[in-house]
Amino acid sequence: MIGWRKTCAPISLACAVMACVTQGRAQADNWAGLERWIGQYPTGNAAGRAGLAGTEPVQSIIKAITTPTERARLASYGEASPVETIAGDIVANYCKPHDCGQKSAVLVIDPRQKLVWLGFYSVSGTAYVTNWVGNADPAMVPSAVQKSLAARHSPF
Repeated sequence: MIGWRKTCAPISLACAVMACVTQGRAQADNWAGLERWIGQYPTGNAAGRAGLAGTEPVQSIIKAITTPTERARLASYGEASPVETIAGDIVANYCKPHDCGQKSAVLVIDPRQKLVWLGFYSVSGTAYVTNWVGNADPAMVPSAVQKSLAARHSPF
């Protein structure tokens, strides 16, 4: 029993299951809606609009796959280029203001397979390091996306 207490009454369990099913349906419907971000900036705005990373179902997945430190790091990356598509995947590039060459991140979303990857880039001496997290193996990031990211983020 993951996440359940032994004291849950049957009615509570039924309500929880119904809430889970309802939430699952809402999240399933939101995957197709992510395409509206293409050509838009993925960061939030002063009017309170959540950024792409704060949109469901992406937000829930990011919360599940990252640490609080990684989420704070992504939130600190306030600069971004417009969201693009590469081989059918939605790609958002973020960077730390005044330090884009050294600290940046990329969010890759495959809405067809409901996969999300987040890669953090940093420079250490002459090495450019990428630390990936995702709800699937980062080796599954499509090669067209990997090639595009390598060309965009290589400082050397």
